[in-house]
Amino acid sequence: MLLTREGMAGRIIPGKENEFFERLSKAKNFFKHADKDPDEAINFWPGANEMFLWESCKKYRELSGEDLTKLVALEFWFMLSHPEIFTLPLEQAEALSKSRQDFLPGGKAAFFRDYLATKS
Repeated sequence: MLLTREGMAGRIIPGKENEFFERLSKAKNFFKHADKDPDEAINFWPGANEMFLWESCKKYRELSGEDLTKLVALEFWFMLSHPEIFTLPLEQAEALSKSRQDFLPGGKAAFFRDYLATKS
């Protein structure tokens, strides 16, 4: 199952789990209970879409056995862009920090252009 507490166990920084899942469930709960307060509003959080794309890419690769470069790029971009979410072994965290300095300053489009160029 995508983005479950069990599936994300050990991948989210300890103490951030509730915030992570509250953000994901906010829209679901808003629409589920919309009839109770018709004047209530919700702010759109684009980060949720990024998380669903990230998890979908991981799950597709897991189920299909395919290692598609563009899916790997999206997963990598998400992890670089959201270091506050993930808990990683020190070696991986250091490598990710270096990659963040190399790839992120130009923005998302530049990241994909540059990253995919290194893989072709």
